[in-house]
Amino acid sequence: MTQKIKINYTYKTISKPWGGANTFLKYLYEELSSKELFDLRFYQQNYEIKNEIIFMNQLSKGPGNNSIVLTKNEINFIKSNSGKLVVRAVNLNCNSYNLFIRPFSEGKKNDKLSIYLLNLADHVIFQSKYQMELFRKNGYIGNNYNVIHNGSPFHCKLTSERIENNIKLLQDNTTIHISSSSFSTRANKRHDLIAKISKLKSIKITHFGSWPEKLDPASVELRGIVSHEVLYK
Repeated sequence: MTQKIKINYTYKTISKPWGGANTFLKYLYEELSSKELFDLRFYQQNYEIKNEIIFMNQLSKGPGNNSIVLTKNEINFIKSNSGKLVVRAVNLNCNSYNLFIRPFSEGKKNDKLSIYLLNLADHVIFQSKYQMELFRKNGYIGNNYNVIHNGSPFHCKLTSERIENNIKLLQDNTTIHISSSSFSTRANKRHDLIAKISKLKSIKITHFGSWPEKLDPASVELRGIVSHEVLYK
């Protein structure tokens, strides 16, 4: 019988909407759990993990564990006691927030610890080449990594026929329906751009999730925060 690959994850998800990482990892855990090859469990410090994989979503323990952030001592303990340490890189505070709005010392401290974690990891997963380059600029020096996008697993090949059909679609003034979704209202989520696009002719945008209170949604239809079941119908 094939020996199962044991994976201990530190990010605990919840069933209700809680941002991109929660949704991505919720479905990732479900997919891996459905395969006989893998044995998944939420990491506990008293587990024997010498020959097992530890999978981290950067520093966060997830909303299912009060969004606690891992400490340097915990990271060192896990690294020294696990078989392999795999880390999914999310982002840095210096890129996500204005550090003069968020407590400056906290943001800088977490960024420094995130870079330390990635350089300690056996393998790193970046969400995009842009993110990989961002971490490089801020001190990541590892070479054992992959870029795995959070988007759809389906790949569309842009053939000349597909491009011609899209051009015809626009020329025929057919309404293009776009769905957007964001749990956060941070400025870099570009709700302002979504609102601007909604003013274009033949464009209809429906937004699921949060919307900044002081931003005019223009022609965007706001649906608010909904369950995963409603969103994926």
